[in-house]
Amino acid sequence: MKLVIASVLVFSAALACAEDRMFETGVDTVDVQLFIPEEAKPVRGILVHMFNYEMKTHDRNAALCRELGWAHLNTVISVKENNRPVKIRAAIAKSLEQFAKESGNPELLTAPRAGTGFSAGGMVIQVLETRPELLLTNAVSCSWVRDSTAMPAAAAAVPHLFLIGAKPDGFKMLPAIEKFYDPALTAKLPWGLGL
Repeated sequence: MKLVIASVLVFSAALACAEDRMFETGVDTVDVQLFIPEEAKPVRGILVHMFNYEMKTHDRNAALCRELGWAHLNTVISVKENNRPVKIRAAIAKSLEQFAKESGNPELLTAPRAGTGFSAGGMVIQVLETRPELLLTNAVSCSWVRDSTAMPAAAAAVPHLFLIGAKPDGFKMLPAIEKFYDPALTAKLPWGLGL
């Protein structure tokens, strides 16, 4: 009987440890959210979402993070704010320090990152390009193509995927293909483009 009770207690303790976790904080004018699925032990990477994404624990991004053992980070900032990339970058750095302590996951500070976003979410490139040693890729949809010559060389060498769509930009970004994407290909950068 004692063995059965001990087994139940151990099983209950394991279940209590195996839970999704959500962390939130505010840094100046930026709200930062971090979702760590139960499968991320340890956190193997961070999907960084720009910006104002509605964080969910059961959508395609959560499913991707569960599959990879990654955490999902999102930032929320007013579109009226100036210098948003600078403010978001500082907020991410400070919040990850806090989340690493709160969660007991120190690897959050050095985990590789993949950026994603749409429309104004293209700022994820400007936010993450200052730490190219941590950056695996950036995927930006319905947005502009970044000027590779305005980026640090190490950041430009990171794979990027630019998706230009009809919504919400009405294909107004098409001139950026010839202006910025074609020169990046000529420079043999590992960039991709989708329409």
